[in-house]
Amino acid sequence: MFLLFLSSLVILSSICFWTHQKPHKFPPGPKWLPIVGCMFKFQELKNKFGYMYIAINELSQKYGSILGLKLGCQKFVIISGNDLLRKTLMKPEFQGRPDGFFFQVRAFGKRRGILFADGPLWYQSKRNTIKYISHIGFRHRLVDKYLTEEAETLVCYLKKKITNNKEKIAMNKIFDVAVLNSLWVLLAGYRFDYDDVRLHNILTTIHEAFESNDTLGGLISHFPFLRFIIPEISGYTSLMKTLHKLWKFIDDEIEIHLNKIQLHQPASNFIDAYLLERYDETSRQFSYDRKELIVICLDLFLAGSKTTIDSLSGIFALLVHHPDWIKLLKDDLDMVVGNNMPKIDHIPMLPRIEAFLIEALRVLVLAPLALPHRTTENVWLEGFHIPKDTVILFNFHSANFDESCWENAEEFYPQRFLNKSGQFCRKIEFFPFGLVFRLISPNCMKILCHADNTKL
Repeated sequence: MFLLFLSSLVILSSICFWTHQKPHKFPPGPKWLPIVGCMFKFQELKNKFGYMYIAINELSQKYGSILGLKLGCQKFVIISGNDLLRKTLMKPEFQGRPDGFFFQVRAFGKRRGILFADGPLWYQSKRNTIKYISHIGFRHRLVDKYLTEEAETLVCYLKKKITNNKEKIAMNKIFDVAVLNSLWVLLAGYRFDYDDVRLHNILTTIHEAFESNDTLGGLISHFPFLRFIIPEISGYTSLMKTLHKLWKFIDDEIEIHLNKIQLHQPASNFIDAYLLERYDETSRQFSYDRKELIVICLDLFLAGSKTTIDSLSGIFALLVHHPDWIKLLKDDLDMVVGNNMPKIDHIPMLPRIEAFLIEALRVLVLAPLALPHRTTENVWLEGFHIPKDTVILFNFHSANFDESCWENAEEFYPQRFLNKSGQFCRKIEFFPFGLVFRLISPNCMKILCHADNTKL
């Protein structure tokens, strides 16, 4: 009995010793405690400031632009500052994706999809996704057509709502259906009516998913065993409830397409294109990984929905706070577009509108920490050693408010993106989606943001 106790004590002491030892030359940060790392300190700051990125900014001011953390058993490094972000984003060693519990559970326990995967399987999924989108002709003209139709429907809906209700409209929710429809046309080939019950149910689930989402994966990601002990408190129960709703929504749609698909007709949407590519004429069966398709659809669906909705809501809020710009933008639209519906082709002729939108994205910083990355090998950065499989977070908020790059960074000033002749001037210091696009979604979302805002 004594030997068993002694052995347990030695093992526990070893675990405590090794789990609070920082790797040689690891970036500075708060003191690590055994097992939990610096989770208590980080959570204290997060609770104090209310937002994770503010807590990270506070720590970065104290420890430097390369911040090292350990939350549970996972090491994190947060990169801040405009120049350093651009330099690091170009390094292939930082382009991996985390492989923790949270990132696997959303993909049925494996590394599936295009958001939280890397390596050969991810590369093949990405290539196939782009190919299928190309097959259905989802290019410039078709995007323009769909967005024009959706914008017209939204404007009519708003006019009707104002006339009938004569009440205030919650702008943070008014774009939900329009944005979701713009994505759903790509995925499933049709749009929802504004009063569709199924649509509003999934919109509620999407909002729940993002409200409970944690860039760092949350408590359950750092201590997965807690799902067996305190499933409610750890967030596991609510996470799985939300995931099952999302999975079922996509799975039901796939089943509809399987029953109605035209085998010898060109695909008109992403799901059909994916299925047709995997139809075996000999066996007359579809040979595919259904869970992989579900996860890819969720990646495309979720990657654009919340950020685009928040972009539109935030832009209208900025217009309220800067009413002088309402007249300027309207004058530009009247001069270039007249009584017609704006199209993507009009964008180069509307430099002030483009400058306004880009500056809005700069100050709103809708994804202040973006998606987490992972080091695929041991790497040195600015004299610090970052071990393989360290989770990397890029602090885009710091990049967008870096005083060394932006004069009066806290000020909303669209003119900073206009040259002396009044033409739109892109700046390398602004990179809202990173320097290397890993998937098609950010490009599509950029078009959607431009087009939808111009139309409205």
